[in-house]
Amino acid sequence: MDKTDTEQIGKSLAFVRDVVQRQRKLNPVSFALYVMWGVMLAGGMILIDFYPGAVGLYWVIMGTVGWTASLTFGWWGDRHYGHLGGPGDRRETLHWVIFTLSVVVFVLIAWRTGYTGRQWGSCMFLLLGLACLLAGVHCELAWFVPGLLFVAAALLSVFAYFPYLVSATGVGVCISLVVGLVFQARARV
Repeated sequence: MDKTDTEQIGKSLAFVRDVVQRQRKLNPVSFALYVMWGVMLAGGMILIDFYPGAVGLYWVIMGTVGWTASLTFGWWGDRHYGHLGGPGDRRETLHWVIFTLSVVVFVLIAWRTGYTGRQWGSCMFLLLGLACLLAGVHCELAWFVPGLLFVAAALLSVFAYFPYLVSATGVGVCISLVVGLVFQARARV
């Protein structure tokens, strides 16, 4: 092996090391998308307490905007920041697609069976909690604490309801998601 081969091997190893280090970091685009979803969740949940008649329209519009932004900017950000994709990305996308379809099915069931507002809210909190807990296990750990908050809100909404529980939960989920992402990003460096 001559000096040129050794130099080429060194350059190749440096390239691989750089790719692996970039893979470990949560790219700024993904971080921004998570923050966007946290803010959208908080906004939608605050709306439930203060202007419930607008909630359906809010989620039709914001859900469409959120999914479009997540798919478009997520794809672009992954490519721009050198994320190679793979089974983890497909698993995360499938997770949120299944959750979205579950929400649609739940809304149809609630609508057809005449759920009251509190019954609807308790079940939606539980559905959101399960989705976030599973996302915390299978996708990004930062979703775990928001999942616990949603499950706690589901229990509170049945056993100890208080005014503005929905708004408080939305703000708490948004804050816990952002804080979790910041701590997770620092741990990856």
